[in-house]
Amino acid sequence: LILVYTCVLVIKTCELSPDACRSYGFGASAKGFFLFFIFFGFSMLLFQLIIEAFAIAYQIRMQNKLRRLRHRGGRFVELPLLTKEAFQHLPGLVSSPYFHLFLSHAWPLGQDVCKLIKQRCREICPSLIAFLDVEDLTSGYGAESVDSSQCILVFAMPVYFEKINCVRELVRAIVRNKPITLLLPDAEVHGEFTQAMVREIVTDVWVEQWKLGKLLAEWPTEWGVAELKEPTAAEMCDALFKQPPLEWSRITPFQDRTMVLMCQRLLPETGRNIYT
Repeated sequence: LILVYTCVLVIKTCELSPDACRSYGFGASAKGFFLFFIFFGFSMLLFQLIIEAFAIAYQIRMQNKLRRLRHRGGRFVELPLLTKEAFQHLPGLVSSPYFHLFLSHAWPLGQDVCKLIKQRCREICPSLIAFLDVEDLTSGYGAESVDSSQCILVFAMPVYFEKINCVRELVRAIVRNKPITLLLPDAEVHGEFTQAMVREIVTDVWVEQWKLGKLLAEWPTEWGVAELKEPTAAEMCDALFKQPPLEWSRITPFQDRTMVLMCQRLLPETGRNIYT
């Protein structure tokens, strides 16, 4: 507006006083100044368009650098918001927040990895809601939130199979027929722990030592169902290994691959062609 006002003022001055116009260096008329104004205006417009183009290109470049999950077409992966309807087939479900992923781990060794997994979930897929006890547990032992979770991630370490809370979460996931993803630790950080070692631990003797009968007698009362069958060691192993186990790594590119495979299992089969 100031530029337009200045232009009009100079043109009027040139019309009233050709001598004053000559003193500005535009000749005896305002034609020269008018052409200068047009040229200057187009130059400023072109400069602004170039700046905007660079800003848009920079924004696109930064967006492409985001560690977000994408479908092969380039769209960001978005998980649907879970509602009670997705879990209405479960008897005795208590209304609570709903989660796509339940992070089952043993304190204290598994806590740092699971906190990192939840942070990575926020980065690569903000719509993915993961349950982590230190952040989301409001009451109880946490096993109750297994019911309102779509999938269970078991971060398997020897200590995991030595804690009653972990066993409670695992058994609850099995009797609730939840998909389980077994995540094996980084051998160089937490020590080697293989599928064979898991099978060596989960035996009928191991199952008997937890006296699951008492636990499985309480849940039917809460859910309003008939008695629950105690899972055998073979059935527990079948549930743990129904899907190929994943491996965690301290190296970021390998973490990215594990996160992609983990998130694929939360998507419909037709939408699992994703990358980060």
